[in-house]
Amino acid sequence: MLINMFDASTGKVKKFNPNAHPVRRISVILAKPTKACNADCSYCFAKPYDRDRWTIDRFKAYFDKIEPYLQEPVQWIWHGGEPMLMGVAFYREAERYARKSGLKINFSMQSNLTLFQEDKWLSYIKNDINQRISTSYDIDEVSRTISGNSEKYNDRFFGALDTLMDNRITPFVIGVFDDSNIDQASDMYALSKKYEEKYGVGLDFRINPKVDRFGEGFSGAFQLDPVRYGQKLVELLDDWLDDKDANFTITPIDSFIRFYFNHGQNTTCPWTNKCAGTFLNIEPNGDVYNCDDMVHYTGFDFKYGNLDNDSMEAILSSDPLKELTTRMHQIDPYCAECEFYYACRGGCGALSQLNKKVGDGRYPYCATNKIIFGHIKSLSESGRTEDLLRKVSTTLNL
Repeated sequence: MLINMFDASTGKVKKFNPNAHPVRRISVILAKPTKACNADCSYCFAKPYDRDRWTIDRFKAYFDKIEPYLQEPVQWIWHGGEPMLMGVAFYREAERYARKSGLKINFSMQSNLTLFQEDKWLSYIKNDINQRISTSYDIDEVSRTISGNSEKYNDRFFGALDTLMDNRITPFVIGVFDDSNIDQASDMYALSKKYEEKYGVGLDFRINPKVDRFGEGFSGAFQLDPVRYGQKLVELLDDWLDDKDANFTITPIDSFIRFYFNHGQNTTCPWTNKCAGTFLNIEPNGDVYNCDDMVHYTGFDFKYGNLDNDSMEAILSSDPLKELTTRMHQIDPYCAECEFYYACRGGCGALSQLNKKVGDGRYPYCATNKIIFGHIKSLSESGRTEDLLRKVSTTLNL
């Protein structure tokens, strides 16, 4: 049974109207103009297909439909598939059109970089999207392949990465880990240090757990054990904290630090319960979900609607959105008793939905959160608060 959340200022249950239509609330757009991909990574949960590629006219129609609901500053992420398959001209024309709205929109791109060509993409990444580029790399170098060839993938990846770093562009690097390779997260740290020695700045990187929605049972679905995940994050935090010269960030460690000290001012995926109606994922065929994880992880149909067939009013009052919105107003009693609930807010809604199939329905990496938040608490109580805050370049916000 869930507990209704109370408004501390009134002492009454918070009022919640699930039929209210949010206006100017959408601040994050994950846009997928194609799901085609030139790579064939073995564990990819978003199997590629080459249909429904956007034309510029389709982009304009979709943008015009959602524009009245966008809240500045808008974070617009080009995603896929492999977005570079669309060609740079598409993005430049789309972004010019969007900026005519007068809204402040920060465009970025998530790419595997293996299609990067300096003459075609460098200027766009450096100037058009202001260096906001993220990519994917797995330190074991076996899972990411092109036509089954991991060496070809890695050669192209590092060629592009080195060119970007030569031009003072530092991509954000996302790695996926399971029980078989989580210890190699330390090698990712070493790789970042290697780039730091050469360029004066290391690679900002993120450690993601591998998830398989078709996996049998909890360990089959969530293939990185939550306790091992937490222990590795603690180990990396200690190394990072003691490394005074480290000029790079480690996610989610940096997020855990911010959320621990900022007492609930967390609106960043996946540590927010406020994403419903503020995040929007658009598939190539116009299907709308809250986020990419809701498309591929939940094992349930969590589609809000379709931009070709449904009004925005219908999309933003859909039953899946209503269900996700209840996370802001109701909490599990187990979470209510946790000293760190203020910081994690119950964890990722998409992964919690998947855990309804294979577990207790709670955020599957609750144990991870408790381990890392507990360690941050211990460090803070031992006098290292300023060291922690210095790592994330923030000030205490109580």
